[in-house]
Amino acid sequence: MRNSTELRLAFAAALIALGGSGAMAAPPLSANEWLSGGAAPPAVGAWRPGDAIPADAARARDAGRRPPQAPASWRSAPGDAAIGVTRLEAPDPDRAGLLSPAAAGLPPGLWTGATAAEATAAIAASDPRLPANNRLLRRLLLAQLDPPEGTEGAALFLARVDRLMALGAVDAAARLLDAAGATGPEAIRRGIDAALLLGQEDEACAALAAAPGAALDLAPRIYCLARAGDWDAAALALTGGEAMGALDPGLAARLHAFLDDAAVDEGLEPPQPEAVTPLDYRLLAAIGQPVPTAPLPLAFAWADLGQDSGWKARVDAAERLARAGSLSPARLRAIYAEEPPAASGGVWERVAAVQALDAGLRAEDAEAVAAALPRAAAAMAAAGLTPALGEMFATDLARMPLPEEAAALALDLSLTAADVLPPQAWEGLAAPADPLRAWQLALARGEAVATANAPPGGLVGALAVALSGEARALPEGRATGLLLLEAMADADAGLEGDDVRAARGIAALRALGLEREARGAALQLMLLRRQPGAAMP
Repeated sequence: MRNSTELRLAFAAALIALGGSGAMAAPPLSANEWLSGGAAPPAVGAWRPGDAIPADAARARDAGRRPPQAPASWRSAPGDAAIGVTRLEAPDPDRAGLLSPAAAGLPPGLWTGATAAEATAAIAASDPRLPANNRLLRRLLLAQLDPPEGTEGAALFLARVDRLMALGAVDAAARLLDAAGATGPEAIRRGIDAALLLGQEDEACAALAAAPGAALDLAPRIYCLARAGDWDAAALALTGGEAMGALDPGLAARLHAFLDDAAVDEGLEPPQPEAVTPLDYRLLAAIGQPVPTAPLPLAFAWADLGQDSGWKARVDAAERLARAGSLSPARLRAIYAEEPPAASGGVWERVAAVQALDAGLRAEDAEAVAAALPRAAAAMAAAGLTPALGEMFATDLARMPLPEEAAALALDLSLTAADVLPPQAWEGLAAPADPLRAWQLALARGEAVATANAPPGGLVGALAVALSGEARALPEGRATGLLLLEAMADADAGLEGDDVRAARGIAALRALGLEREARGAALQLMLLRRQPGAAMP
């Protein structure tokens, strides 16, 4: 922080400079529907009516009254055809993505037949709970698909980014924004939010510096000026923004505290925001009033993954994101392994259990694995992290000769991640003696299954019917994308005990050509619902 006397002098100079400017007050900028942003700040020009017209402006005006002359090299020779000028089309962010349709396993015309409003509303409302459906939605959001007819203003693109952020997939949202090269104010705002959450303040400020001056809010510019060391310019912009009504009073107070911490040192704390934005989070952390991320939207958990956070905060954030499918199980495994458990119970019980299982697998000690696996499985199930545990260790467990009970538990864990595990995860596994597990293993391997091989009745019986035989035909007249999101919601209903609707959703996924995803979702329903004391995803 700079010397408070110097800052007060800068504030005074700014107020004197603004006092005679006649700047008109404008309504405060409001937060957008996700994390931050708002309307563009009011444009302020240096010349006002009644002043003498500057010489350069007069020259520009006179030049504008003369017919423009094309460069000589553009002029046509006698008899030549006229040379036209065609504006190059800007990239269409609605078509942007990180995955080709083939890599995403989706048709390019997924939204054909839907209106832009229908597609954006369906994406905004989609919130899958089954891990297989969650992963499928992310592929849909990141795929390079044809937008619906009549999409304007990158509405579908922004809806995709917002859904990724709401799901906690901030890193994916940031990459999607980069891939689109979108330069509109709303895309830039979201890019700055993502960079702040990921701890990439320098990247956020670089993007802001390259953005048009009138396109974005004033507050992040003030923040970046201060980070760059230009405290006087930051103070001038802050007081000017307050005079014009371009800053929320609470945000302005937090920016004042960021620029001059004398008031904070004296116990005069700025007001806490009702809804914390990524900029608020960074400002409050800088002035010694950090906000815990646990009560905040899931996207804020990324702010605790940095090495400047304590290990406990990193573990909590990693578990929260992994539970939602927004952090790879491999990264969760690495964070678990960083240090010995600091205590016992709660999160440390999970850390110790996973570390013991990891150590047994690395040492190829079947006895140690058999002893550690039940403890790790119970601890992770209680935290809703069974699918993450399955992804972490399925391939290693498949190669390990284990006693019967431990082998059955290892298979169950692996089956919860069947939609993403590679074929080698099932190599060498003998068919279990239990008929239900044998039928489930056949599902995971992609083998043809018959209703007769599964126990009748209940959830398993309903799913067996949906998974057997030929996939039913799709209903006509509706966009594939809308049918897909409805199918995922139907399958998720099985977590609440609606077996009929769950079977309908699984059958619809098959009809959409998503056989592997349908089987994975069905296996997750069967296995996650029967775990005693397990937390649902």
